[in-house]
Amino acid sequence: MSSLGGEWLNPEFSSMASVCNDGKGRRRIQYQDLNGKRPSIHLGKIDERTANAIAGHVDELVEARRSGRPVRKETANWISSADPKLLEKMGKLGLIELASSAEKPNFTQLAEEHFFSRKDIKASTKSTRGYWCQVIAEIIGDKPCDRYTKLDGEKLRKGLDDRGIAKPTVARMLRFARQIFGCAVRFEYIEKDPLENLRYNFKEGKLPDRNYIDLKSFEEMVASLPLPWKLLGFLARYAALRTPSESLLLRWSDVFLDAEHPYIHVTSPKTEAEGKTYRAVALHHRLSDLLREVKTVADPANDFVVDLPAYRRPRQNGAHGVNPRENFNRLIKKAGFTPPPKLFKTLRSSCLTDWAEKLPMPRTAAMAGNTVPVAAKHYLTNRSSDFKKDFDSIQTIVATLNDKKAAQSGARQSQASPDLQTSNALKAGPIELLGALEKAAQKAAQSVQVYVGKDGNFKNLSNTEVLTIPGLTQSYLIVPDIKIYPARIRT
Repeated sequence: MSSLGGEWLNPEFSSMASVCNDGKGRRRIQYQDLNGKRPSIHLGKIDERTANAIAGHVDELVEARRSGRPVRKETANWISSADPKLLEKMGKLGLIELASSAEKPNFTQLAEEHFFSRKDIKASTKSTRGYWCQVIAEIIGDKPCDRYTKLDGEKLRKGLDDRGIAKPTVARMLRFARQIFGCAVRFEYIEKDPLENLRYNFKEGKLPDRNYIDLKSFEEMVASLPLPWKLLGFLARYAALRTPSESLLLRWSDVFLDAEHPYIHVTSPKTEAEGKTYRAVALHHRLSDLLREVKTVADPANDFVVDLPAYRRPRQNGAHGVNPRENFNRLIKKAGFTPPPKLFKTLRSSCLTDWAEKLPMPRTAAMAGNTVPVAAKHYLTNRSSDFKKDFDSIQTIVATLNDKKAAQSGARQSQASPDLQTSNALKAGPIELLGALEKAAQKAAQSVQVYVGKDGNFKNLSNTEVLTIPGLTQSYLIVPDIKIYPARIRT
């Protein structure tokens, strides 16, 4: 605690503020303000004599405000030399006017000083964050950073939701606001981030289900589109290019159609900060054919592959930047089709899903410009055709196991007793087990279901789906992985 600037010894003053002990040497002052309330000023660890002196100055400040007179000289001198943190607490309670508050930067000044002035942040990112900064300032006001409270945080979240902004974007905007207030804390403009306890209401782990568009449906959807727009869709669906950031930057000098295996060099602004300025992508034959067609009618003076110059202009006022998706969707609707949600991401994820079926995952991620975890989490998706393939694969495996076990059974099973047959069948596999239980079922005059593992043996694994083996009666079902078995087959 700084010097008190003199003792409080005026006998004519009747003190209304009280000093409370919070234990372990910590003290606080309670006083009655002009509204009749009793707020507290926490002093921390301080001796009783000093706390009583501060309480006297608090009383003087309250009485001076109540009567409209200037504060006494002793209190004025104390304010000039007191601890700035204590004065800041008193200023928030309205006891004094903080001249230092006007000197502290407001939200937009903080953002300009600690974010927009940095050279390691790309211009496109600054443009988007600039628009976010405008929206945040409109909702909670652009005031000195020490004037914001937790209520401003709640007001900001509600204001963003009321504007209809998607929850993932709301979460990113709130993180950006916290980043700016974090700078204010780091440079000691404020003690605590007012948004510190604000929840984002969005979890990255709970991503929405992704859509998939097969090649036939895609070709039908873009067949009647103008050539530049059709090419824009082909680059996303057949080469997994990020659209528009990568597709619109593709130049004819990056296209190698005459190579033994045609490919393109993709300039990637998103990954250049990690040293990955471009990547090579092998071309699908349909994309190669379309590129050759476009090249025959392309303007020799224009080196860009996708002839949409309006979408390569600099972003306007940091608001939204280039957004070809709206016009692309409009053209698709005009052609009589319904565009999938998140069109370009759907096309890119559909391409990655097809690649992952035929290529090793590291190679798929490399051509997409992602790491393996990112590609798997944000792009790969399940297709309706995958279930049938999995079903057929399991059927083939079970049929192969049955054939193998049947060939190994031999005549010893036919000569064994019924009880021994059941015991041996449990050890042998699906065919023998089914044969033994066939007799047991007939004897009991009731149907029996057989539960076996994927490899024909009993296993304590998680239950999945029930599959019927072709050629067997409906009462005999194969369940790949189940925990509970009928008591009648426990021998």
